[in-house]
Amino acid sequence: KAVTYEKNPGGGDPAYLSKALVICADEMRDLGQHTTVSGWLSNSFTVDAQRLIEQPSGSSTSPTQPTGQQVIDVMQEGWGFSSNQNHGDFSYYASRTSGFNVSDRSDVWGDTVLFEFDGGYSRLANNNKPSIHYSTSCDVGAIDFDKGVFYPGPYYTTYSLAESYLSQPGGGAAFLGYGRWGWLIGSLTLENKFIRRMLVDSTCNLGVAEALSKIDYPTYSDIIYGHNLYGDPEMPFWISVEGTLSIVGPEQVMEKQNQVVLFHVFDGENPVEGAKVCLYKKDEIFLIGNTNDQGDASFEIEPDSVGTMTVTATLPRHIPAQNLIGIQSLSGVNGETLLPTKPEMAQNYPNPFNSSTTISFSLSHAGQVHISIFDIGGRLVNIITDEIFTAGQNRIIWNGRNETGYEVASGLYFCRFESEGFSDIKQLTLIR
Repeated sequence: KAVTYEKNPGGGDPAYLSKALVICADEMRDLGQHTTVSGWLSNSFTVDAQRLIEQPSGSSTSPTQPTGQQVIDVMQEGWGFSSNQNHGDFSYYASRTSGFNVSDRSDVWGDTVLFEFDGGYSRLANNNKPSIHYSTSCDVGAIDFDKGVFYPGPYYTTYSLAESYLSQPGGGAAFLGYGRWGWLIGSLTLENKFIRRMLVDSTCNLGVAEALSKIDYPTYSDIIYGHNLYGDPEMPFWISVEGTLSIVGPEQVMEKQNQVVLFHVFDGENPVEGAKVCLYKKDEIFLIGNTNDQGDASFEIEPDSVGTMTVTATLPRHIPAQNLIGIQSLSGVNGETLLPTKPEMAQNYPNPFNSSTTISFSLSHAGQVHISIFDIGGRLVNIITDEIFTAGQNRIIWNGRNETGYEVASGLYFCRFESEGFSDIKQLTLIR
């Protein structure tokens, strides 16, 4: 569910992300906490703060709704964010009670449903619409309940409510709740700080928002120490999908060769600036960079072994992109060295650069190579090399100077590579 939420929420139908659900009962209902939370969310979400609110009041001795099963039925519709203000226990929270938190009652359970009008996360079907849930209920995240911290067993459930929310197939992607008691007013204030962090800063992930909410409201240690995130702290927070990323880059690289790989990140036909690009090979390579205003990110690599690398591009509120890159051996099955079928020039690295940059190229056989630099007006700046190079990978450095040895100004330049009738041009960016 976490992977679905991060990579493709809704399975191509992400409209549910902009919907928020509020569940409230007892004193919290009569204090209007559901209305308060709805107000915080209403600028970013379409909020339902009516169907799962205890009726006719939180103090009613004969409440008519909602039953625990009604809560589950509405949750099944799919919500980007859900929030509950209810009395709770490590196994459940109360969707309605007679008076304040007493029987007759109906509850929302995790992995076990005890009574006819109760509901449970175990009854949720997986609809590829995982949600983020925030709770102010007491004890719902007490993962240590089975250690006798509340009372000796046996217990009705195997897992706490928070654990069940994550582990059940139809549950959500992350749960934020209390491992011990919540407070009637203070817990709502903490939720406000969390929501503000998530909605104001689109780059803020769940772990950072949860931590910063406690810094923003440090008044009561019970409140901030007892509330925790159950899930991936690096998980982004979706409100909507604003685009879909794609990556253009090499499909194969060579092992045991120092080389520069360049990736272009697009949203449709438009280059994307500021996307995070991660290049990963288990136990060997873990590199992170950000795309420039041309949508480009480059890395210098030297893989130790054959296999595959993964390149991933992410940007807040965009469907991420991921490609696999094969790593070929320098030697074929008979031990012969594998060479490119024609001359090739890679993108310079680094790019942009400050004082010098490396230009890498490969040859299918030894031959003459001519590399020259031109300014944006097409004027020759410098001839970097005009000599014979051996077959395989080669590289040369341009120090950002012209033919007379003077430093050239910041700006765009073009590198032209010529060899054996083949030519290629790359754009270079110099920043002094």
